[in-house]
Amino acid sequence: MDWHGLNRPLTARRTLLVVGGIAGAVAVFLAGQALLDTFSSGTSSPRQARRAIRKYLNQHVHQADFRADYDLDLKQKVNLHHTNAARLRLEAATLQTNLNLARTDFARRRRQLDSTQAETRTLTAQVREAEAQLKERDRRVAGREAELRQAETAVALCESNRTVIRQTIRERQAALPPMTNAITSLQAALASSQTNRNAPHPGPGAAPTRNELSDARKQLAEQQRQHADTLRVLQSKTSELKRQEARCAAAHTAATTSRERLAAAKADRDTAAANLASRREKLAANQSDLARRQADVKNRQELLNRLQTEQTSRAAELAETQKALYAGQRLLARQPQVYLQNARQRVAEAGSYEAIYRLIGQHLELAGQLLSGPDPDQQRFALHLMADATQIASEAALDDWLAARICQGYLWPNVDRKDPGGKPLHNPEDLLQVCVNRFQRADETNHVIHTQRLLLAHASNPQRADRARFALAVSLEQTGQRAEAIRLYRAVQDTNMLPWAERRLTILERNPP
Repeated sequence: MDWHGLNRPLTARRTLLVVGGIAGAVAVFLAGQALLDTFSSGTSSPRQARRAIRKYLNQHVHQADFRADYDLDLKQKVNLHHTNAARLRLEAATLQTNLNLARTDFARRRRQLDSTQAETRTLTAQVREAEAQLKERDRRVAGREAELRQAETAVALCESNRTVIRQTIRERQAALPPMTNAITSLQAALASSQTNRNAPHPGPGAAPTRNELSDARKQLAEQQRQHADTLRVLQSKTSELKRQEARCAAAHTAATTSRERLAAAKADRDTAAANLASRREKLAANQSDLARRQADVKNRQELLNRLQTEQTSRAAELAETQKALYAGQRLLARQPQVYLQNARQRVAEAGSYEAIYRLIGQHLELAGQLLSGPDPDQQRFALHLMADATQIASEAALDDWLAARICQGYLWPNVDRKDPGGKPLHNPEDLLQVCVNRFQRADETNHVIHTQRLLLAHASNPQRADRARFALAVSLEQTGQRAEAIRLYRAVQDTNMLPWAERRLTILERNPP
């Protein structure tokens, strides 16, 4: 950063800053002098340095409130959004899976319902067909029953006629013997009368008269005629009986056939009735299954609608959470930069040294809070804030003592701080070089040497180690520690630094103590 704005020609604002600074310096000179002696000697600890900084800043800032305009919970809020987003994504994915399963299940049940409905229509048609068949079988049975009644009527009539004929034959047969006897008697009487009439000497009253003979002949002829009629009738009735017997046999055969047809028709009707009952039973079972499937499909549709509504709600909630997450992530990524930009603006617009000291206090307070947290990124930014505070103190507040104390109390203890993976949060060499510069400006040689030793211990490669070694040797040489300085010069191997080290060695050897 460029903190040299206060080194430009004095303006009215800068005049106010200088006057305020002089007044503040006079106010704390005596206490500051004591602190200066203590910390310049290198005998204080980092904790003592931090306590001294706090006391020093409280003396320069009225109503010291070092709370920074920085959302320390922003990372936690972003993490919460991230957790909620992850949870909502999982819930949305689970709901989507359940929704897909429900859709598949609903489609399967819908197909089953359609199949059951088609089966119901088929069974209904089959029941109607079976009912029509049963009606047809009933009509056929009724026809066979009428046919049987007609046949039985014909048999009864035939039997009645045959009985009449048989009775007539029996009557005629019973009438023949008397007729035959009468004819025989008449023939004998007529023969006797004829003999007596033809006798030569008939007795008185023994010879029949002619009229008597004529009457006897008439009676005989009548008896013979009746006998002949009876024989003709008997022959006719006998023939008729034979015909009637044939007709009765045919009637009986027809009746038997009608009975068999009626039995077959009834059996066929019973089969049709059983088929109808079976079809109706199947239809009833199918209709029950259809009602169950319709209720099931309705329930599944309601479940599908609920899942769809819930999935839509989760998707909307997830979209809002992701929106908040992305906004929080952007704000979290920009928060350090925005804070530093605002800090630069506040330094540039500062109307007093008190405002600058307040900003330094806010930097250090915020850095301590960030360091105490578990987030490596915030800890890394805390180290940056500490280094920035030294620059503000040195270049804006023109307070090299305060810059040196910040290095001593804040940067030294955290040079080796690492993240959970064991990686340094900040380049130790950069932080230590900042401290070297601050201690040099504060003329604290002991602290410069101590920091340069740390730089040599933390050198990342031989070239950097030689540069740190050379710088440490120069400082030791300036404090009269020639032996160690010579040893360090001789240890330099880097080709860029070697000529400088050899030159210093030559000077030291030519100018012994």
